[in-house]
Amino acid sequence: AARAPRYYYEARARYLAKFYGRIGLLLANASWCVGRCFSLMRQIGGRSPGLRRLEGLDIWTNFLRPLRPRKGVSA
Repeated sequence: AARAPRYYYEARARYLAKFYGRIGLLLANASWCVGRCFSLMRQIGGRSPGLRRLEGLDIWTNFLRPLRPRKGVSA
C-alpha cells in the first residue's frame, strides 16, 4: 500500500508523547516492531502482511523531538 502522509506519523508521535511521555512513545514503537515480527512469520505462512510501504521507518518520525511545532503552521 502507499505511504501515509508525514503528518499522520507526526500527529501520532505528538499524541503519544503528550499523553504518555517519551517512554510511552518508545513502547508504542517497540510494540509495533514486535508485532511486525509476528506479521512476518504469518507472511511466511502465505498471508498478506497489510503493511504500508516504509511504515517501519515512518513510525519513528519525530521520535527525537515529538512536541516541536510543525513548520509552516501558525499557533
